Amino acid sequence: MKKIIIVIFCIVIIIGLGVVGCLKQKTSNEISKEEVNDLKEDIGVSGDTDLYQIQTEYDGNKTLDIKPEIQYKVAFAGIIEQKVPKLENVDTIFNKNYPKNYGVWIDSTSREKFLTMLKENTNNEYEITEEGFLKIKKENNSTDIDNSLKEIIQSNKRYIITISGIYYEIDRVTGEILDNFYEDMDPMQATKSVDNKDDIIIYLTTNTEKRLTTKEILYELISYK
Repeated sequence: MKKIIIVIFCIVIIIGLGVVGCLKQKTSNEISKEEVNDLKEDIGVSGDTDLYQIQTEYDGNKTLDIKPEIQYKVAFAGIIEQKVPKLENVDTIFNKNYPKNYGVWIDSTSREKFLTMLKENTNNEYEITEEGFLKIKKENNSTDIDNSLKEIIQSNKRYIITISGIYYEIDRVTGEILDNFYEDMDPMQATKSVDNKDDIIIYLTTNTEKRLTTKEILYELISYK
């Protein structure tokens, strides 16, 4: 009988601790949202609360920034849509189209151009699979670009590559998705990147004004390895 009472007592304690833990977590989340809302009012930003994370600056002051995982999904959705994506559709677009495997994945609108760039500046032969992944078809007296690309291809990381002078991001103040014409602002900028943990999106300039050589653009690309 004593054993039964002890067992029941232990179960009650475990359940109680679980409930307390859940309440603490809930309280923590609520406090965090309240803090974000307070900062939104102080700083003067108006985007949806769930878009933001709190950042502590070097002087100890707190500010708000867009969560990097959300910014990353928006950038990818923009590549797929080839226009400003609707925020409410971003998760669906990302989950449906984001590559599952590691390696170098090339946007469908950029594959032919990218292979041409490689043919002009490397010795190895490359191909892009139906799924969009860059593969080495044949190695032949590999250059430093070839060697770096091989390292990137074999890494446990996803490199998303598109040739575009525009990327899409959430404006920190308004919470709206805007197009950013980085190439127009600086024709000498070879790349633009957006990263989230171990994954990275790399925009290669369209080089419309021919300010750069394709080799210079590729060197900038492999600097991300």
